[in-house]
Amino acid sequence: MNGWNFLALVALASAATYAQEYKRVCYITNWAQYRPAPASWFPNKTDPSLCSHVLFAFAIIDANNSVIHQEWNDDIPGGLYDQTIALKEREPNLKVLISIGGYNFGMWQVTIMMSTPGNRSAFINSAINFCRTRDFDGVDLDFQFPGSAWRGSPPEDKYRFTILLQEFRAAIASEAVSSGKDPLILTAAVGAQEITINAGYEVDLIHQYLDFINVMSYDFNGAWDVMTGLNAPLYARADEFGVEYDGSNRSTRNLDWAARYWAELGAPKEKLVLGLALYGRSFTLANVVENDVGDPISGPGWAGIYTGEAGFLSYYEVCSVINQGVTRVFHQEHQTPYIYRDDQWVGYDDEESLKLKVDYIKANGYSGWMTWNLDLDDFSGGLGCNAGPYPLLTAINNFLLNTSVPLNSPFPAAPLTGKRPARKTRINRQ
Repeated sequence: MNGWNFLALVALASAATYAQEYKRVCYITNWAQYRPAPASWFPNKTDPSLCSHVLFAFAIIDANNSVIHQEWNDDIPGGLYDQTIALKEREPNLKVLISIGGYNFGMWQVTIMMSTPGNRSAFINSAINFCRTRDFDGVDLDFQFPGSAWRGSPPEDKYRFTILLQEFRAAIASEAVSSGKDPLILTAAVGAQEITINAGYEVDLIHQYLDFINVMSYDFNGAWDVMTGLNAPLYARADEFGVEYDGSNRSTRNLDWAARYWAELGAPKEKLVLGLALYGRSFTLANVVENDVGDPISGPGWAGIYTGEAGFLSYYEVCSVINQGVTRVFHQEHQTPYIYRDDQWVGYDDEESLKLKVDYIKANGYSGWMTWNLDLDDFSGGLGCNAGPYPLLTAINNFLLNTSVPLNSPFPAAPLTGKRPARKTRINRQ
């Protein structure tokens, strides 16, 4: 072997080790199986080499405070759980967690479960047993959102959530001693917006009990608003000010603010995993000539032909729209793109914006990235993006392998103070 080849191998090995230091958390779902072909997705379509942790969404909590499966084929032989656990045979270092809760499950039963020591104990014991009998490596708590009145959760749930985590951590340690097995992993998916953070989390306490924290730094804007906005901006823009209908400051609706706020409240950066969205949010413009960020809307926009939800497009559905011809704008302040055609407007993430976010994670010392979710990427490579299987997931893995992020990040640590012009590109594709 000549010297150049040896140095290349050393560099490759060093880069791979560097990437493995980061969390690469991949959520998968049990409802993507119901999408029409060819977009129907099952866990066995996961490429486990692209993830350090796979989180299966979702299990739920029954009236007895026990953890139970949600879909009919989750927990049958050869079902979705078995397919997920089998990923560890292909990637031995992979960790697989069961995620409990979810937005649609809500907070009603979670509040009941957290309200008494007996209920919490029943839940914790059930969750531990659920993992051990199915070979899950841990639990992710996706409770949306403790202490938020608009989600039906009382203020007391903020400190009850802390108590639950404290008791859960103690039970995990005790069970590991008695079983002789490695302790289960305990994580939580948490809000990224000012109002949900303040209402729901004693940040300086809960991080002690969690192995890492998945910050859901997306869904900052959508058709529930009165104006266009990007699903997951990296930074604020200069003209964002004022209080929103939910009481939040609009300038806080971005990944940078959420990450820094969680850290300022006491969460160690090495435990903060920042969320990346593999989908976009669509709007119908109130006036076709007003097509900038912050312009009025009349309601949700395009529904995806496979995902079927107004105001929502998977990344592969965004690709299909782009293939039909759109104007693409890369917003220089938000560092995130959007597209529009006629009265339709979509804010989304692509390789350009995701590279900036991965660079941000690396330059600022965060633990890694989390994606929502795998089935929204072009998982087969043939759903519209024409860039091979999992183009976004592959790209953000490759960005971690690139160790050339400068020590002095080109991105500011605070919201921008000066407005820069957007860059527009007309895309015409047939």
